[in-house]
Amino acid sequence: MRGLNRILAERGLMPSYLVSCGNQVGLTAGDYLHYMAGESQVRAVLLYLEQVVGLDGFLDAARAVTAAGKAVIAVKIGGSDAGRAAALAHTGALAGTIEAFDAVAGAAGVARMDCIEDAIEGLEYTVRAGRPAGDGIAVMTNSGAMKSLVSESAARAGVTLAQFADATQARLTAALGPDAPPGNPVDTKLTIRTETYTACLDALADDPAVGLILLAEELPQVPGIERKEANLRGIGGWTQARTNRPPVALFTPVNVSPSAHAQSLRAGLLHLPYFAEPDRAFRVIRRLQEQAARTARAGDAIGAAERSTPMDGDMGAAETLSEAESKKFLARIGIATPREAVAADAEAAARAARDIGFPVVVKGLSTALPHKTEAGAIALDLGDENAVRAACARITANVATYRPGLALDGFLVAEQVVGGAEMALGLSVDPEMGPVVMFGSGGILLELYKDVAFGRGGLNRDEAAAMIDATRAGRLIDGWRGGPVLDREAVIDAIVSLGRLAAEDPSVEAVDVNPLLVWPRGKGVLALDALVVRRARNPAVSAAASRETRSVAGVKPEG
Repeated sequence: MRGLNRILAERGLMPSYLVSCGNQVGLTAGDYLHYMAGESQVRAVLLYLEQVVGLDGFLDAARAVTAAGKAVIAVKIGGSDAGRAAALAHTGALAGTIEAFDAVAGAAGVARMDCIEDAIEGLEYTVRAGRPAGDGIAVMTNSGAMKSLVSESAARAGVTLAQFADATQARLTAALGPDAPPGNPVDTKLTIRTETYTACLDALADDPAVGLILLAEELPQVPGIERKEANLRGIGGWTQARTNRPPVALFTPVNVSPSAHAQSLRAGLLHLPYFAEPDRAFRVIRRLQEQAARTARAGDAIGAAERSTPMDGDMGAAETLSEAESKKFLARIGIATPREAVAADAEAAARAARDIGFPVVVKGLSTALPHKTEAGAIALDLGDENAVRAACARITANVATYRPGLALDGFLVAEQVVGGAEMALGLSVDPEMGPVVMFGSGGILLELYKDVAFGRGGLNRDEAAAMIDATRAGRLIDGWRGGPVLDREAVIDAIVSLGRLAAEDPSVEAVDVNPLLVWPRGKGVLALDALVVRRARNPAVSAAASRETRSVAGVKPEG
């Protein structure tokens, strides 16, 4: 705690409060966070969280702080890989506590950082500059090498460098001369005069595509670099005099310990955030942008998913539904499934296939066999009754080898469906953050590639669309490389339906729909395989059973 206080003080950020929440038996981190919403001198809150206790209260507090115009920056310790590996459903294995925290707390206004160092820089940015004004970032450097390094840092972080308007580029060329390379980052090629520098700043600030101006400026360690120091004073004066401008931040190309002279120069710029190096600058800015976008999409509905829960909190033992039962469950919430029938034996399967029409797919049914591919319990493209009978025998033998002693409950016979693109849809209940929904690329390589995105239970259509956009699967939906444009609206419908289920039905522990076949635009989606697991316990009970130490700091600026 003392070390954190010292680091903040070195940046001119004087904590109003330093609070250790202990085991949160009395007051929780959410209680303290809610208090900070009403403290006028607090501009931002930094949290270190090992576990969220009292989810509803925590989200209400985050919403209150955000509504008060204050930032909430958090470092969150995540769940273990071992716990995710034990999940019955693929979605539970993919969604760790960190992903669930981002989906749920991010919508309530919490910006999570990966480490304390990033969190401190995010805290300084929000205190000095407020929230990001838009996605487009304009960068100014004074060398071609730095321009290249900055461009790569921005690409690694996934941030958007603004595309300048023609008028902006013309003003930059007029200020810097015809030999100045065009584009963003702006390369001044040398340390320019202050009046030229501020002319460039005016051009960038007037461009509507620019939501943040980021300046590569090293603080001189010793006196004598007059033009550089004059420019730093010019930046300070310009940012204070011009009110109709986007946020402005500085970063040093290389993180070095500042000398006394450098600290004296920094004292004149305490109204501006100063990042330690470009990678961290873009990484932190990206997280702040993502959080702002999540909160904006969620709107007012950013509380915890409201699930009705029995008074004793005990839902009984976990129950895995068969594929046929799972698909009936999904059909009730509007997610379509193929024509199919359950057969007790090979002869019944052959008759069912004849009724459905060839070709068909046959799958072994057992609630003890949630994932069939590994067991060889699926047979495709069966063209006649004899092929169906042979497939049933083959599946029975494969399952006996895969798991000796496991007796199949029967067979599922379904129409063979071709075309479309394989996606995946899922739901899981995090013990801390409650229900989350998942969307991404589907098929047998789902867990290998992990092209997935997560959203909170009860999410809206804007949030569902953003989940699609966050994945490579979204590019397929939009018509990758001349391919057909797929039914985005139907995918959004399915995500929202599952999100509503997550928010309203306390009996559901997990749902996997993989693959979810997505047809061309206007043709809908089809759940080709599904797994539903009933939840054994209310996640709030599990969360209350294990409480760890948390800390919270409320911060105000100095200078």
